[in-house]
Amino acid sequence: MHQIVSSQIAGSTRWFSLLISVSMTMLVTALSPASVQAQAYPNKSLRFIVPYPPGGTVDILGRVLGDALSRSMGQQVIIENVAGGGGQVGTTRVAKQVPPDGYTIVVNSSAPLATGVTLYPSMPYDVQKDLAAVSIIAENAIVLLVNADVPVKSLKELADYSKSRPEGIKLGIPSSGSMHHLTAEQFRMVSGAKATMVPYKGEAPTVADVVGGHLDAAVLNLPSALQQIKGGKLRALAVTSRQRSPLVPDVPTVIEAGMPALECIAWFAVMAPAATPKDVLAKLNAEFGKALQSESVKQRITAAGATAMHTSAEEASAFIRKEVAHWAKIAKESGAKFE
Repeated sequence: MHQIVSSQIAGSTRWFSLLISVSMTMLVTALSPASVQAQAYPNKSLRFIVPYPPGGTVDILGRVLGDALSRSMGQQVIIENVAGGGGQVGTTRVAKQVPPDGYTIVVNSSAPLATGVTLYPSMPYDVQKDLAAVSIIAENAIVLLVNADVPVKSLKELADYSKSRPEGIKLGIPSSGSMHHLTAEQFRMVSGAKATMVPYKGEAPTVADVVGGHLDAAVLNLPSALQQIKGGKLRALAVTSRQRSPLVPDVPTVIEAGMPALECIAWFAVMAPAATPKDVLAKLNAEFGKALQSESVKQRITAAGATAMHTSAEEASAFIRKEVAHWAKIAKESGAKFE
């Protein structure tokens, strides 16, 4: 009888020890840094890096979405403009210099993520290895325009005008290595225009110089130039989208203008450091999804001349890979160089 009781006690002790061990393991796992971070995220302010000066399309998107996420996530969102290198400086900061914890991300355009991969002589980061896509967030047409005093009303007239001038025309682009850069190069290539390319560090200074007459023409995102177009200081010659833009319905597409090779759509994405935990990336994607489905956010983005959109992280990554290959081909054909 004593042996039976002792055996039962020993068995109960072993089961109790096992139960304690399992419970402790579960507790340690639940309290691990990664788990605690995921459960608490976000528990402090977030920082959106915009790799261009204030006033451009990327800056507008960052501020609209930063405001929305600040309200939905209950944390302040700080917008920081880190311009330079055609978007490389700010992008490098997120790819290489910040903790991969989801608290610092970059609101970006195609230049540092796709077109620049081929055009930049050397990039301090690898888009596929050092960055993780959160979502594609918007798209818009690119517009080819001139100062209102330039006596042309079409792309063909602009090309002819450039050839009639000994020095040609000054053609502004918001950054070297951008989609605008390649579109401008294609315009020179297909039209034979005589143009000197003038790269800037963002859209706002490009707009200011074409309005001020320091540039004859420019290739820009439609949103950044819309106010000046409607105010009569700039004349839009063509948009690069397949369909006319409802914002400037009287402006023909590049297809209608007889230069279909210029067709393209500018796009914008949110990226995080590659090592950011997957659950944090999923949280960010969901929060951007909620914001981009909000009617008030969509209206603000539409008012700025862009179209809100939301993708999964996987869809965004696949799209960016495709864009890199597409623009590499265009860069090779046009002979475009980083300036």
